[in-house]
Amino acid sequence: MTGSEGARPSGSNRRTVVKGAAWAVPAVAVAAAAPAYAASCIPVITLGPTSCKCPGQSTGDPWTYFLTFCVDLTGCPPQDVQTFTISGVNSKSGGPGGTPLGTPNGNPYPIQVPIVNGKGCSTEVKFTSTNSANFLLISYSLNSGATQVAEVPSPPDCTNCASRV
Repeated sequence: MTGSEGARPSGSNRRTVVKGAAWAVPAVAVAAAAPAYAASCIPVITLGPTSCKCPGQSTGDPWTYFLTFCVDLTGCPPQDVQTFTISGVNSKSGGPGGTPLGTPNGNPYPIQVPIVNGKGCSTEVKFTSTNSANFLLISYSLNSGATQVAEVPSPPDCTNCASRV
């Protein structure tokens, strides 16, 4: 035993070496399990140019949002993203998670955003709300993975609310 002890660095013993090896194995396993797009793919989410909101307070009706969701994934490797799905929209008001927007035409979720050459926009969806927030919280997932939340500025007021509502 004395011959092999001289090869170890000073201050180390078998327990130190075994402890170090035990910690190294789980770290490698966790890193291997993480999906590739988690580190390399950050989507840019915006509202389409026709998105707008109609004020409701003056008319007694709820606020109405007409939203088109657009995503830019050009910084993501093409094989990393096959689907982009919206699973919820909240106004950033009324508490930490915001207030869910309502849908007068039933539940629109999930909203699939078709991706072509790294970009895509959904069809327009009509939402109602009890307020007119400055920001919206959009819940989404890439490839049916973990749900993430993006904060985007609310759209401008519609110029033709009477004909849209």
